[in-house]
Amino acid sequence: MVARYDADERTDEWTPVETPVDADLHVVAQAANGTYALGERGTLLADRGRGWEVVIEGGPSEYVHDLDLLAVTADGNRLWLAGDSGALACYDTADGQLHGYTTPGRAPSRWDALDVAGPAGNESVLIADDSGYVRPFDVDGYAVSWGVPERPTDGDPVTTLAMTSDGHGYAIDASGYTARRTEHGWDLLGPVNPNVTYHDVHADPSGVVYAAATDRRLYRLRGEEWEHLDVSRSPLVSVEVFQGRVVALDESGALYSRRAGSDDRWARTELGSPDALGDVELGYPDVVVGENGAVFECVDSTERTEASTFESRETADADDPLVTEHDIEVTRVDGGSHVAN
Repeated sequence: MVARYDADERTDEWTPVETPVDADLHVVAQAANGTYALGERGTLLADRGRGWEVVIEGGPSEYVHDLDLLAVTADGNRLWLAGDSGALACYDTADGQLHGYTTPGRAPSRWDALDVAGPAGNESVLIADDSGYVRPFDVDGYAVSWGVPERPTDGDPVTTLAMTSDGHGYAIDASGYTARRTEHGWDLLGPVNPNVTYHDVHADPSGVVYAAATDRRLYRLRGEEWEHLDVSRSPLVSVEVFQGRVVALDESGALYSRRAGSDDRWARTELGSPDALGDVELGYPDVVVGENGAVFECVDSTERTEASTFESRETADADDPLVTEHDIEVTRVDGGSHVAN
């Protein structure tokens, strides 16, 4: 995969893309051979250079499950999928094989959060069930070794998880409490903001964590302290950090981005989708997905370099000072821009 833009100069064009389904798409991810989107009724779509096509229908068993969790190994060669009724599987992008798994003991009614660290065949996974437990497991080839389930916080369901490339994990629960997992186990970090819900979290090895919240803010953890960044006029549903940019998606279908380490205004792009959008993934191309099979893609016309391949994907610590919602440059997909008042 090739990064679509230089951090200092962008020529973005977001366009709606036709897909072969009308299923709601919950999450999107970049893999080594293309872009994948996961949605209701166990639908997995892929664009591997030939346009969007259905890869899997019905999920990892003979029963149709709603799948809304997707994580990719560090090398991009394997996807982990999870959702309702304890459905859990991995999908190898090279050979198209799907491998289903069952959990020891009672299966949860649903999985609430998922992330993975490490390359395919040697990965570590954290997955949160609906009763507040996070279940770790390690993978050797396709064999899974389950660890001991733990409650990272006070037992409230974990709403979002993130893992860093060094295998550390971060969890936020339904009450806004955060915990960090190292080789020594989980440590409670305390509350972020207990009055909001967190839809997405991103973490990098330096310990910088971003969480997208329903109060229209990004929350950023550096060290032991949380701080908030005012971003949008609508609740945020997704956050992504990649190659020097931080990008957030709000529930109105608008994207907000700015350069890492800058005090730039948030650049706002209104996608103008009639369908609700729920997740953004950066790479080549940048992709947003949502209800009724909605997909928007952004292809940059600036020159791409060999150094920007999938293997060199890395996170960025965006050292962004607090801004007000009046300090936003707005771009619409049908052209034109202005500064919001």
